[in-house]
Amino acid sequence: MAVNPTDPNNLITGANDEIEEPDCTPSSGGSSSCPFSPTVDTSGVYWSTDGGVTWNHQILHWFSLVGLTSDGDPAVAFGPKPVVVNGKVAGFSYANGARAYFGSLAGNPSFGAAQELIAVAFSDDKGATWSTPVVATNKDNPVEFNDKIAVWADSNPSSPFFGNVYVSWTLFKGNPTLNFGESPTFSPEPIVIARSTDGGQTFQPSVKLSNSANNGAVGGRQGSITRTGPDGTVYVFWDGATNMQSAVLAAQSLDGGVSFSKPFLVSFKSDVPSPFPGARFRVNSFPSADVDQNSGKIFVVWADYTFGATSGHGVVKLATSTDRGNSSSGLQSRLAQPHLTLMAPPPTASDLSSSATISVLQPAVSPHGSRGQILETPLPAQRSTDSEPVHQQSPTYTTPAPQTSATLTSSSHR
Repeated sequence: MAVNPTDPNNLITGANDEIEEPDCTPSSGGSSSCPFSPTVDTSGVYWSTDGGVTWNHQILHWFSLVGLTSDGDPAVAFGPKPVVVNGKVAGFSYANGARAYFGSLAGNPSFGAAQELIAVAFSDDKGATWSTPVVATNKDNPVEFNDKIAVWADSNPSSPFFGNVYVSWTLFKGNPTLNFGESPTFSPEPIVIARSTDGGQTFQPSVKLSNSANNGAVGGRQGSITRTGPDGTVYVFWDGATNMQSAVLAAQSLDGGVSFSKPFLVSFKSDVPSPFPGARFRVNSFPSADVDQNSGKIFVVWADYTFGATSGHGVVKLATSTDRGNSSSGLQSRLAQPHLTLMAPPPTASDLSSSATISVLQPAVSPHGSRGQILETPLPAQRSTDSEPVHQQSPTYTTPAPQTSATLTSSSHR
């Protein structure tokens, strides 16, 4: 969900909306069949102009416009509107309100069900109407599956890249049989990002942020999220691995998304099991992140799991940095209930206290009766096994007291 920075009563979110798909039909001798049509759009937009009291809804009908189906997995963001002079974008401003961006998977029926593009549409009237979608990915490769989309706009007028729009995603490559990470033959899967400097009218070629290798020794990478600082620094965080350990990794750009640093380590982590114990739904430990638009302080949170002898429990962990991610500043445990049967997703950084002053740490297993308190030891400098360098970690650390999930109440949301 995104909140209009010029009108806090204007909210926009999206969903995988299958209301226009063909009806399910009984299958002889078994369960019903619920087919997906390759020409039916499934990206639903929901918008409110009264602070969420009431909501409006529509399906984005992209297939009738450009021959691509809106295929769900939406991401939304607000940014400033372009200032157009003589038919060209000359800058950006909030003087006439904000522009909303809606990113979604986009299916190409001619490629078949196993391939997806990513497209972005924009709205200048608070979500009531939307532009023709613009494809942000490679448009003509039938063996690329673009997935796990994130959209962000640089919304800080003090940034030298104010108004830039960024789309990051996982690029599954060269596997038309759609066994992405689900068979002994793993697909290469780098994290990539594309940017727009004209208000989403065009997107420049994507930049590869990570290695592509995906195997039992290296592991893949998914779940990226993009944020910007008040100085225009672009940060992309994702769920990956280094030294054969699951980890939150990141890269930064100091030139508005033209180029990026080598990946660096935010923290090692222990992934939440999927499906969650005792349940059938998928879960993940993808990071969520935010940047303070005054101080530039970075907040990254993710779900972490402690395995016990007979059961385990999940916690939400917070890492912070005050120097644009160049060194670690802290890891803080925010307790969820031990022995979980259901765990809420991590809150965004603005939901959490910014008082953490400890370095990125590796958790040790906590006793079952400790309500999830984390025992921590600092991490030494590391170098990844897949040639992705890892920054030196600060040796300063403290151990936070455990807190209950009730402390995760929010006073503001992005």
